[in-house]
Amino acid sequence: MKRSLEFLTLPEVLKIHEDQIFRYGGSPEIRDIKLLESAVHTPEQTFGREYLHGDLFSMAAAYAYHISQNHPFVDGNKRTALATSLTFLGLNRIRIKDQKRKLYDSILEISQGKMNKHEFAGILQTLAKKINIRESLETLEDVGIEKLAERRLHRFGRKKALSHEQFWKAAFKFSHH
Repeated sequence: MKRSLEFLTLPEVLKIHEDQIFRYGGSPEIRDIKLLESAVHTPEQTFGREYLHGDLFSMAAAYAYHISQNHPFVDGNKRTALATSLTFLGLNRIRIKDQKRKLYDSILEISQGKMNKHEFAGILQTLAKKINIRESLETLEDVGIEKLAERRLHRFGRKKALSHEQFWKAAFKFSHH
């Protein structure tokens, strides 16, 4: 029996954007909610009961590509695009290990129109590691601990938001664990 897929909802993507702005700074404003809705629903589109994006990596790439290209937020489009893509894969039990910062370069290329979603799907697939239920629960626990640590850091010490470069350096270090 085929396992059903977990897609992200508009409120969940808005929460991801809010989290990215909270962590790394920028304006929380939405530039165009309709463009965001379009980007969020693209990965789950079907024709004749078949998904238009045929596998999880293509669906994840569609989230990243369309959020980045539609530019629905005033700030944080690339960060939100990538975080949404990785969250979708995580929900569907796929973890990405990016030790050479391919995702950073890729999301920049997507935003500049130099990479399409099919190319990005291939990169995600090369970086993917399937995880079992136990690893999935451990990952969720790690994320919970990380969020708690971030809240404490924000509350007790950080006076300003991280720059884009600081964000990517921190994300790169996190993916090495």
